[in-house]
Amino acid sequence: MKTALTLLTALVLAHSAFAATHAVLPGGSIQEKVDLAQPGDIVAIFGGTYPGDVIVNKAIRLAEVDGQDVTITGNVTFTGITNAPPFEGFTVGSPGKGITITNTTGIVLKNIDARPGSGVMVNGTSKVGITGGFYSQINQDGGDLSSELTQVTGLFNSTANASKTTIFRNTIVGTIALSSKKCWIGYCEAYTAVFGGSSNKFLIVGSQFDGRGTYGDVIDFVGTSNTCILVNSKIVGANYGGQGSAGANVYPGRGCVRVQGNNVATILNNYFKAQLVDTYYPYSLGGGNLGYAVKVDTAGNPSIVSNNIFQGHYNVIQMPFGCRLQNNFFYAFGGQSVLGGVVAENSYFGDPLFVTGQAPLLQSSSPCVNAGVNDPIFNDLNGTRNNIGPSGGCLYDPDGWTTANPVVISFDLAPQQLLKGVDTQVTLSNGQAVSQP
Repeated sequence: MKTALTLLTALVLAHSAFAATHAVLPGGSIQEKVDLAQPGDIVAIFGGTYPGDVIVNKAIRLAEVDGQDVTITGNVTFTGITNAPPFEGFTVGSPGKGITITNTTGIVLKNIDARPGSGVMVNGTSKVGITGGFYSQINQDGGDLSSELTQVTGLFNSTANASKTTIFRNTIVGTIALSSKKCWIGYCEAYTAVFGGSSNKFLIVGSQFDGRGTYGDVIDFVGTSNTCILVNSKIVGANYGGQGSAGANVYPGRGCVRVQGNNVATILNNYFKAQLVDTYYPYSLGGGNLGYAVKVDTAGNPSIVSNNIFQGHYNVIQMPFGCRLQNNFFYAFGGQSVLGGVVAENSYFGDPLFVTGQAPLLQSSSPCVNAGVNDPIFNDLNGTRNNIGPSGGCLYDPDGWTTANPVVISFDLAPQQLLKGVDTQVTLSNGQAVSQP
């Protein structure tokens, strides 16, 4: 107890003289001290496991005593708080239990481990930041949510009630499913993604999607009247015919990116790769492996697909007349490069000459260098003509996974203006967007 008292004394002295610190010892009740606390107070919790739910409805800070680990196995709810203090370091949840944030602004979840339970739910008019930590899932049913350097082992989801979702350098071992009005994904990893809702804006930059463990499309733009931009990303899909045994069901038409309905997509400077995962139906037999790289469903759709590298698909592009297909590079495909009526402009075929073991990094002698659309708005950052693939274009940031500099994005400009980077940047700090995209 001597050590505990010393730690508590230090914590109290470090705190403002006008606020109180309420200690919770092992076996005690966190909720009891929360109820006693006044705005500005600290509830200091000593190491241990605490059952029971905790409801916080005022601007007090729950804090682990320095050097000690606290697990809360019940629900932790923050509700109706303005400028809530951060919630940091705890392990939270158990089956069916997690973190809920409703109509609360300013709160940042820092380095929380919410894998034991149901993760986090954001509701109402909340403005929430998440930085670091581990979550079984993240669900957003309202407000603004910014997440950086976070790992999610399941679903990262938002509904049509959410106003904005910013996901930066997250690792999602599962699916991203977003229907927020504005969504920006930068330098993230995930298995698959579904973007839905109506009249929403989606921007995906510098990210990696690996859908080889699924039988669906890797990225699916659904819903209605959405604006979708996918740039400088790597998308790996499965090129397969059956489920792993002769005579199994065939899954034709599955691929990397699908644009459904009247959604409009701008797909620039990406790398698409299909890998064979079914040994019973190799694409040379023709019956399966119809996995495409990009498929646009609706006739007359003005979607744009330019400056991309496609490797290993069977039939690569399926787009109707009216789409724009320019300066793409096709490599090691098994069927047709283009179907559906779209007119391909300036297509390239052959070996893109990747650096050995570092695809899609290009060798200096690659035919993709300076071979993109010959228009200044597509130029690389150094002012030269666009390089085909994810290392081309003015949004390519070779340090995007690590830089501390602001990242250029926009939800409100046309794609051509977006490429110019006009007055658009976002700065993330402590899991929240400081400058608004």
